[in-house]
Amino acid sequence: MAQIFLSWQKVNTKIKALAEVIKAEAPGVTRIVSIANGGRYIGEQLARILDLPHESVRISRYTEDREKRETPIVEGELTQATGNLVVDEIIDDGGTLDLFDQHFGLEGNTVAVLFHQAGKIRALYHELKPAEWLIMPWEPL
Repeated sequence: MAQIFLSWQKVNTKIKALAEVIKAEAPGVTRIVSIANGGRYIGEQLARILDLPHESVRISRYTEDREKRETPIVEGELTQATGNLVVDEIIDDGGTLDLFDQHFGLEGNTVAVLFHQAGKIRALYHELKPAEWLIMPWEPL
């Protein structure tokens, strides 16, 4: 599969644009919960821009070699069950957010991502994901 390497500048521009969408469409969120690894940087930046507390959980469905894990890794706890802005870098097939919902619950929370594809879960998002594999600037090459 072809790859697109995103720059820090492009990602930061998208985070700022997403913050504006969140201000307009999700003013009631009181905490940022990022899904690590991909959503951690985005969550930290949104927490700074929106002046909200931030925490992180880890859901890992792929290995460093981009192979799908037989058993996903799910770690962490939430400080609060609702009122969260759940942040990840991308919704592709919706599997990561399905795992988040199973382990932590999505009801009463809002989801935000930089890129969105065919996920089943509605999210605030900034841009449709292209067919290529997106490589974020924090990912190992």
